[in-house]
Amino acid sequence: MTPAGLLHHFADKEELFAEVLHQRDEKVRAAAGDPAEHTLLEQAKRVVAHNQTSRGLTSLYAIVSAEATDPEHPSHAEFAARYRARADEAVEILRRGQEAGEVRDDIDPALAARLISAVMDGIQLQWLLDESVDMVPLFDEFVRRYLYPAAPPQS
Repeated sequence: MTPAGLLHHFADKEELFAEVLHQRDEKVRAAAGDPAEHTLLEQAKRVVAHNQTSRGLTSLYAIVSAEATDPEHPSHAEFAARYRARADEAVEILRRGQEAGEVRDDIDPALAARLISAVMDGIQLQWLLDESVDMVPLFDEFVRRYLYPAAPPQS
């Protein structure tokens, strides 16, 4: 497609990036699966694994989300709302996980919900800077050590 063809469909680069990220989100949702009652952590693990297979889109997401921290950026409100909505959804799923004994009961679900995306974004950035960083075991370590209840001691 030519630059003129792109301008016919998109007003500017931000609008084009927004559409590309929308398409990326659809692929990530498909990779993660539907959010069932207590599958948040498994979904997050699948998202991390999926992102490691799509470097270009993962990089674009990291760049645009960083640029969107500027309150004047056209996607600022959308990214702020995205993080807020995902955290709100995660809080409820984490609470249900706590009630079912699948998530530690000594963590604050509101804090943990924000930490999940913070850890995902952080290890994603490290991987983008150094491909020898394997995001999947790093995220697994976080989930296992911080979110899952401790395994009972073996006798």
